[in-house]
Amino acid sequence: MTSTALPPTPTTDWRPPPHHFQLPSTATTIPTLPLSESRTARTNTRELTNALHTLMQSPVLTLEKIAQGHLHHVYLARLANGLQVIVRLTFPIPHVQLYGDAFAAQERNFRSRLPYRIGSEAATLRYIRRNTTIPVPWVYATTAKPDNPVGAPFIIEERVPGIPLATLWDRLPLQTQEKAITALASLISQLFTLHFDSLGSLITQPSGDLKVGPMVHPASCEHGEYTHANQESGPYFSSGQYLHSLARRELAWLKSSPGRTFFRTERNRRFKSREGDAEGSYEDFVRVQEVVMKIVERLDDTFPSHMTMSKPTLRHANLSLAHILVDPKDHGRVTGVVDWEASAIVPLWSAHRIPPFLRDSADDITLDETRRARKRNLRILYERTLVAHAPHTAIVITEKSLMREHRTESVAEYTRGVRGMLEEVRKVAQRESARKMLDCVIERLGVGEVTKMEGDSPP
Repeated sequence: MTSTALPPTPTTDWRPPPHHFQLPSTATTIPTLPLSESRTARTNTRELTNALHTLMQSPVLTLEKIAQGHLHHVYLARLANGLQVIVRLTFPIPHVQLYGDAFAAQERNFRSRLPYRIGSEAATLRYIRRNTTIPVPWVYATTAKPDNPVGAPFIIEERVPGIPLATLWDRLPLQTQEKAITALASLISQLFTLHFDSLGSLITQPSGDLKVGPMVHPASCEHGEYTHANQESGPYFSSGQYLHSLARRELAWLKSSPGRTFFRTERNRRFKSREGDAEGSYEDFVRVQEVVMKIVERLDDTFPSHMTMSKPTLRHANLSLAHILVDPKDHGRVTGVVDWEASAIVPLWSAHRIPPFLRDSADDITLDETRRARKRNLRILYERTLVAHAPHTAIVITEKSLMREHRTESVAEYTRGVRGMLEEVRKVAQRESARKMLDCVIERLGVGEVTKMEGDSPP
């Protein structure tokens, strides 16, 4: 196993690109650790300890698993030189265990793309450290081969100081919550001021330079990984290209044999459908997807340009409380934003998302009016702060956006066309619930209410 020089202790200064370390592929007996009800992940902690020792040029004193999810194992390593690092191993979706041997090719394709996903996250963190003041971890090393002795590709990052906001959010006084939200929005606003010429995900070129490559966000590549490893995933140069690619991939996947099996299996599992009901639902869903394809083919005629709502914007994929770190002594001071896997450069209209913990949810019914009002006011504070630091985001946040303020005749005509296509689907829908849903959408298209989305509130 070859070694590389250890980078200096992380600081906020920009330094040369992080190391990329390739572990050799060797036959190793690896103990199994339970990952979920449907699978096990193969992780060799002895080999992981050896890799850390080689890469960090310091013995490992302790290696502690601190998190375990469906696709990841996360370890905290304490080294003899005083450093503490985070190691995250990434595993493929267990298609075979979940859906049978017919999905073996899909699992292989997903597994083959894991190195790209990890490499893109490392490139994104490099870019953010270089171009913003958002506190993100320094990447020490990555390994690309899924079949290495450790058992999975992994990334080694510095341990960012702080504690997850998820551990204390509900107990914080309102003043501290407001301080944390203001700090978070001020940091995230920097993502909206960056400039890119296309939509996709950041990658590192052989020269060490960064560029926009294919998109790794699940919304764009998940079914592409299911179907064809070389499925087109960008970069894209307009919202129309981006959405057309998603729709085309979704429809191709849905019509494939694995896609049909997946749809019926998942629907029966989730909704305990009656015999034959899943088949009718499948046919209806395919027809709706075909309508979507017709719609997105015309989007570039009416969709805003890159200079407005389609401006390419870097987005964190999951800004949850668990991924926001705060000072243990000052819970309103954000010290880190972590887990940038699957981050992507998307159109501005898609980039702006209220953090999950501030969105309306079905669980809100259990909250009293005071807590619901607090959540609503914190959401407004987040958006106001975002607009204050990145004024152009107002176009997707306020009620005066171009899409709401200027309802041109071309948009009205386009809406009528969509309504007509949905009416055709309504005629052949086999399930009563599907017909009721389509009736509701068609009615809204007829009265022009579709431009007002539920939950929208101006800052």
